[in-house]
Formats: sequence, structure tokens, C-alpha cells
Amino acid sequence: MRYEDIKTPYDLKYMLPEDNYFFTRTTMRFFGDTMRNYGLRRHVMENGDIYYELTRRSPVKHGVQSNAWFGLAEDGIHAKRVYL
Repeated sequence: MRYEDIKTPYDLKYMLPEDNYFFTRTTMRFFGDTMRNYGLRRHVMENGDIYYELTRRSPVKHGVQSNAWFGLAEDGIHAKRVYL
């Protein structure tokens, strides 16, 4: 799978490196989250860069409903979390 072909949150999870903590069981349990609660939006910037916005469909523990952004990593293969 290529970075440009990501269509679901599961595809994004697959494209993250193994040392990423975002989708680990411990992290998701801490926030009371599930994969089913995530949605994914694709954004193409004016310069052609592709970013993915991971959204929560409903709030989790303590009302957390923030979005996370992901971009292409330096290695050109994996995705990485970015802060816009």
C-alpha cells in the first residue's frame, strides 16, 4: 500500500511505523477510544502535499474530541503525526 492510497483509519494505522504510540491498546484504553469511533478526511494542499485528518465521531473520556493530523514521513513510505 502507498501513502496516497489511504482511505480508512485502518489503512492509516497500517502505514504508521511500529514505534508509534497513537493506536496502541494502552493509549486507546486510556482515552476510552475504539477504531470504530474514528473517521478520516483527506486534504490536498496547494503545493500538492497530502495530509490526513483523523477525526473522532463522538467525544471520549473527559470530553476529548480533538483531531489528529498525519503527513508523509521523511522516509517517503510511512505516515507520521504532524502538528499544523
